[in-house]
Amino acid sequence: MNITLLGKQRKDGKYKVRTVYQGAPNMFGGRDPAKVYTSILTPQQVRDLLASPALEAVNWNGYDDARKQLSAAEAKKEKTLAQRLNFHLQFAGLMASVGRDEKRDEHYVNAQELAQQLVDAGH
Repeated sequence: MNITLLGKQRKDGKYKVRTVYQGAPNMFGGRDPAKVYTSILTPQQVRDLLASPALEAVNWNGYDDARKQLSAAEAKKEKTLAQRLNFHLQFAGLMASVGRDEKRDEHYVNAQELAQQLVDAGH
């Protein structure tokens, strides 16, 4: 598999990526035509592709710089306890409104645990 990033990161934070998979061997000693896909991927999906054991080559001029940039962007996205608590409470409310009681209970319990952590930390 070969990966080529086409251009820079878009405004929505995604990358345009061309992925090439080598064709299968044929009976004449050669290979079938390669399969080429162009897709729009999130930074996490690009990171997963770069970690793939099938990766043979990366065609990307700023590979090292972009890898550092992806790591820095991922570090910034870590949510605070209060943000995670807010998410679980909102999601529990949504699940209750659509009748998914088991999911509601799961997220409500998570919210209680996060709230307890905030109380223990003195907030």
